[in-house]
Amino acid sequence: MKHLSKTDSKQLFLGRLQSPKKIYSSETDLEEGVFHDVWNICGGMPLAMIVIAGMLNRKSPGCPEDNKSIKKALEKHPTLQGMRRILRICYSDLSLPVRTCLLYLSIFRPEDETVEKNRLIWRWIAERFIPVLKQEQVTLWETAESYFNELVNRQLIQPVEAGDVVKVKVHDVVLEFIASVAAEENFVTSDMVLRCKPRDIVRRASLNCIDDDESTGGLSQVRSLTVFGVLAEPMKSSIVYLQLLRVLDFKDAKGLKDEDVQGLERLFFLKYLGLGGKFVTKLPEKWKELQNLEALDVRETAVKELPEAIARRCSKLACLLARRLAVGEGMHSLLHLQELSMVSVTDAASLDRMTNLVVGLTKLRKLGVSLFFDATGDQHQHAVAAAAPDDAKLAASLERIEKCGVESLLLDVVGEGKTRAALDQLVEKWALPRRLQKFTMRSEHYYFPKAPPKMAPHESLSHLEISIAELRKSDVGVLCTMPSLFYLKLSTRSSPLEADQTVVITNVGFQCLQVFWFKCQDGGLGFDFGDGAMAQLLKLDLHFKQAKKPKLTGISNLSSLRQFHATVCCGKDDSEFKATEENIKQIVSNHSKNPTWEVTMEMEIDKPTAAISI
Repeated sequence: MKHLSKTDSKQLFLGRLQSPKKIYSSETDLEEGVFHDVWNICGGMPLAMIVIAGMLNRKSPGCPEDNKSIKKALEKHPTLQGMRRILRICYSDLSLPVRTCLLYLSIFRPEDETVEKNRLIWRWIAERFIPVLKQEQVTLWETAESYFNELVNRQLIQPVEAGDVVKVKVHDVVLEFIASVAAEENFVTSDMVLRCKPRDIVRRASLNCIDDDESTGGLSQVRSLTVFGVLAEPMKSSIVYLQLLRVLDFKDAKGLKDEDVQGLERLFFLKYLGLGGKFVTKLPEKWKELQNLEALDVRETAVKELPEAIARRCSKLACLLARRLAVGEGMHSLLHLQELSMVSVTDAASLDRMTNLVVGLTKLRKLGVSLFFDATGDQHQHAVAAAAPDDAKLAASLERIEKCGVESLLLDVVGEGKTRAALDQLVEKWALPRRLQKFTMRSEHYYFPKAPPKMAPHESLSHLEISIAELRKSDVGVLCTMPSLFYLKLSTRSSPLEADQTVVITNVGFQCLQVFWFKCQDGGLGFDFGDGAMAQLLKLDLHFKQAKKPKLTGISNLSSLRQFHATVCCGKDDSEFKATEENIKQIVSNHSKNPTWEVTMEMEIDKPTAAISI
């Protein structure tokens, strides 16, 4: 691990502390006292800085006992071994359930593997790692999410992107540490270890299939099986004999076909099932015997329907994820559903079915809807003949959904002609569910003609990803009035042609915004930051074309900025890029907070691609 300079170490350490002003009495106390002690202990080891900042996020200032332990560890072993000792101290400081959840991440190897938050939490629940806290009236998901957030706050897992955390990764050194602890405690067994230990004592196996003769023979006591790579025939045929399985995850497996998922109904205790493979096109009706199943993830398959028998019998399902799933008969029996995505809406009839289903699911927290009213081809014949919903029907459906308790809504706009026309007519009536905290709009082709005015003010919305045709002053007026907005990812199709049409973001609104991401399809910006704009903004991410020569001087008005990233689209002449990079460097270096910055070069292509919010 390369050591950092003292200046870079200070930026890294202070940037990782959460709400330092609430913990430390003054900035001088924080920088000269706490950082000075940490610098003397760590000497510029970046991971040590991050992990110790994570510990301080949980502790009161000073923590002399922990400081003494950490200092002792690094004095004896100032490099990698000392880092492992720091991790051991941090690990010992976790509660037992959180330790268990951390060790579980050793399943997802090799290094640099990203892990989806939802996948991880539903697996924790299926493994029964999450205690029931009846006296506090919280759900298993809420408890598990609090454990997940603790691991993020302690910097033991790292979000892939800022904002609402969707995916995380684990630093190589942390992963090596938890893998060694998991192996010592017989908690997780990898394929390498499996070759040299008795198979009948294995409880959780993580297999990277590279051998043609790989099988699950002898794993009679295994409770959890995760498979990466190409599934060999011996393994496919032997899985149905693992009668004690609670978790079976083939999401990252390759080579699965319809015939390979036959017989899984014999795994009666199964609670989590994840499948992958484009040749898996349908689910066997015999899976109705999986009556303990709580989470089913078939997003990486070509499955488009849930058989009625499964929907009626597998009533414990709390999470149902697919790429595009038609609402079929029997799905109203899934009264415990908390997460449903993506529901395919292709015509007026499917819109009615989706709406009736959603309003009846009182526990539903997360919903994903795919809109596609322009269906053509054999796989959508039923939609070609059917009529797209008119403006009134769409508005009525949204009004009914608005009253439900959904907290997260993903809208995937797939179609163009009819779909675009329907949404354009709806923009004035568009209102979000009252309890919604996260709204994501994803589309390669569609942009709202303007920010839907009924979105503002929305009291609970904290995460917004939206595409609008062009950013105007009225759009900023809608977006800035959301009092809880923390993360904004904004895509536009075009920027103003004239300089005097540039929108100035003032000190009005955006009082809680900490992350702002922006990209325009034509490569411009179309806005600037005025005095006092976005007073709480910590991270800014801009995408633009160098040829547009956007005005960036307003960045100096972002008084709390800690991180700035720019993606600059240039021609083949890298001198243009270097000039832009130097300009950004000069602007940022004059900023009062001295934020970290990064500029990425992107080669310009003949036909620009549309921005996609994910």
